[in-house]
Amino acid sequence: MSGFSYSASRVTRTVVATLTLILAAGASALACPVTVPSGVTTCYYIDYASGSDAANGTSESTPWQHAPGMANATGNAAAHTPGAGEGWIFKGAVTVDYHAFPMSVPWGGTSGHSDYMGYDSAWFAGSSWARPVFDGGGSSGYNDASQTMITDVVHHASYVIVDNLEITGIYFGSSCSSSGPNTCSAISQYGYNGSDVGWEIKNVYVHGWSHCSFSGACNDPGNEASFLWVNQDRSGASSIHDSVVDGSDSSQDCCNAMAAWVEYNNYIAYVDNAEFGEIGLFHDNVITHMVPPSNSVHGNCIHLFGSSNVTELIYNNYVTCLNTGTPDEMFLVEEDVATVYAFNNVLVKDGHGTMFELGENSSGGGKYTFFNNTAECGTDPSPSGNCVTGKNGTPTVVVSNNFFITSGAPVNKESGSSWTITEPSPTLSVTCASGTHSNFGGGLICAPVGSGNGTGNLNLTQTYPFAPLDSTAATAVGSATGNNALCATIANINPTAGQACLSDTTLGVAYNAASHVVSFPARTPVAHATSGTWENGAYEAGQTLPSPPTGLTLVVN
Repeated sequence: MSGFSYSASRVTRTVVATLTLILAAGASALACPVTVPSGVTTCYYIDYASGSDAANGTSESTPWQHAPGMANATGNAAAHTPGAGEGWIFKGAVTVDYHAFPMSVPWGGTSGHSDYMGYDSAWFAGSSWARPVFDGGGSSGYNDASQTMITDVVHHASYVIVDNLEITGIYFGSSCSSSGPNTCSAISQYGYNGSDVGWEIKNVYVHGWSHCSFSGACNDPGNEASFLWVNQDRSGASSIHDSVVDGSDSSQDCCNAMAAWVEYNNYIAYVDNAEFGEIGLFHDNVITHMVPPSNSVHGNCIHLFGSSNVTELIYNNYVTCLNTGTPDEMFLVEEDVATVYAFNNVLVKDGHGTMFELGENSSGGGKYTFFNNTAECGTDPSPSGNCVTGKNGTPTVVVSNNFFITSGAPVNKESGSSWTITEPSPTLSVTCASGTHSNFGGGLICAPVGSGNGTGNLNLTQTYPFAPLDSTAATAVGSATGNNALCATIANINPTAGQACLSDTTLGVAYNAASHVVSFPARTPVAHATSGTWENGAYEAGQTLPSPPTGLTLVVN
């Protein structure tokens, strides 16, 4: 071809230059690890032990020391403004100390492009991966009473994901705010700003908190703040799940665990309040080892409280609420107009004595439906409390197909009660050789039956508390017409909950106390019959016990 000159060396140089540009462009695109959620497209890397704020933060070989928004950030890290779909990747097993707090979360997230604080499972200090650690330093470190350790107070944020962080050393040295949850927390949004939505907290481990001595100058924040708090946006876009709040190494005398409109697959222990307020979905959680607050006000395992016309679904939870001081209330409903469905819950070993307590401070007429729950109404081995009790308000109460174990009256309408109780009408008691026990909604039983995990077993200490593992136990528990119609109603509210309703309980999650990780489910649920009868309580009989996952322990108290 006229005028055309071919040079192999020139082509080679051109290709090499082009590849160099492509690789350079790829490096500046801040590629994210495979562990980040979809929609997170740009990532920066933080190594508090070895990073430098003078670096560009764009790779694990050039990390910042601080994340933007940390109290002691400098240089490039401090100057950076986060955008939508941005990830902050913290090096595993590296501790961020108290000088970094308070810390702002990323503040540029949008729907479909959330901002992210999390991890890369292939980037860690030491011989194996562990969560990045955020340590408040206890009483000699950061005073959480002034502002939550990780929050959006400075930069209001929506669509934020916080994933696989360990938060410890939380300390409040003075009274916490009574006007919002933005103090005395591990992670929280600012105040009650309804415009900030779309938060997700997952796989987080919170522990090791302490505080000044409770007095007029140091108040229990249990009902005002939560260690994990996100705006209760009722679209269901905000959630807390697969996380652990375990105060076994804490002061064990205070505080609310978490608050979100959707909470599931969590393990909660050694707090005085597990769930307080209004909530849309609370399912597949374990609540155990509750403790009394130092100011002598009792706490609550599940406390539904409010005046909104909402629907609340509480199911598949395993709750042991006994504490060593003032007993916590197991399941307290003080909703003025809400509709509450509670099913497939296993509630045992309760010091307060009442499993479902209605009214007290409510004045309205909500609708509360409790069905297919297993409840030991009082302290094992001689439970003697009422299973459902209360007097205030004018709610419609449905109590159906439960397996209640007590020597007291299963249902107790206190003096002055204006409830309307729908079918079935209560059977108060039956005399047994070993005491008086009742099963409301089906046949009557003198429990426990059998021993170990063998024939006829029905007791607290078996693998799955009070599960009828065979036909002998199932006969003792009894059966009644199935609740397929109720499940269809619930499916119209939430399809996932409706599907769960058609099987028996998962018993929450299993908890690995060594790695502080939960695994779901604790047991494989058994499907109910599509028509006809179901066994009473949270279980179906005849199931084969699965082998427990290696290294996991279901905590039974």
